[in-house]
Amino acid sequence: MVLRFKLSPGDYMTHEIETRTVEEVTGSAAPWFNSGMSREHRRIFGVCPHCNNPVQLVGLFREQSVQRPHGKHVGGPIAGLAGFNPDSQRRCPHLTENRRSAGRTLPASEFDQTLLEVVRTEYDRIILLLRDFLGIGIKQPLARRMLHAWVEAEGYRFSRVHLRNLPWMIPYGVKAMNLYGQVIQSTELKDAISTAVPGVSFDKNSKLTRLPGADWFDLRLQCLHHSYQKGDAGEWQESLRVRVQDFSGTNSAMEAPTVWDEVRFFDPDRFEKLMATNSKHAYRDWKLLETAEEVLRGVDA
Repeated sequence: MVLRFKLSPGDYMTHEIETRTVEEVTGSAAPWFNSGMSREHRRIFGVCPHCNNPVQLVGLFREQSVQRPHGKHVGGPIAGLAGFNPDSQRRCPHLTENRRSAGRTLPASEFDQTLLEVVRTEYDRIILLLRDFLGIGIKQPLARRMLHAWVEAEGYRFSRVHLRNLPWMIPYGVKAMNLYGQVIQSTELKDAISTAVPGVSFDKNSKLTRLPGADWFDLRLQCLHHSYQKGDAGEWQESLRVRVQDFSGTNSAMEAPTVWDEVRFFDPDRFEKLMATNSKHAYRDWKLLETAEEVLRGVDA
């Protein structure tokens, strides 16, 4: 069920679907509230933060057979609030058929450009989130390679990608990353590598290298098994399995020893807060934003 809503498709900030919050942020006014109806029977609308389509906010002011107030997709436009985009709704995790789908590449649509624009304007913040999520200090060259590979694979057309999970679906849409020379910022990952792989070394900046005379090793990090799990409040939580394997002695993922394997959950609320922070009051990595602009230039979505 949709438990948060936006006031318009262009907003980054979301709000809890709860009576007092809805009254305060909408002012009980159009286009969110229908006029000319009693408080108990008027219909209230918002925008789904995952797919930018209109949702009806139900269970707010009268007894209804619902577990808790939530948003329900209306399947059409709401005048003055938001249009309806069936392509973006096909990606929304709140629709059962989308969650059950294994994922597929969708035909080109306007929503592709919406996703690409978020990447173009927020890529430095996306990388900030991925550094924590993956446990590696993603530098400029890797950030460029990862985005280029995602664009080449048309990851923005994958049916499970939406506005709230976009950062984490970028590494999911590319091949495994070689960790040699990368900064390992996760203590747990660093310890796992040191224990499992002979001859590894970390410099003062935690960059992964090897000891003089040690055998070459081939460690690769892969994101796999995108999954949905229902949280305590009824919201859908998304996760990926982050796995590091040692391919030093084989090219087969079935044979390569596992060095680190952990299920990591997305944090879309943090992404939302980062996007909502005015650039005048936050550090922005302009080199990463320039990289995104260069990689995405001319992409035909």
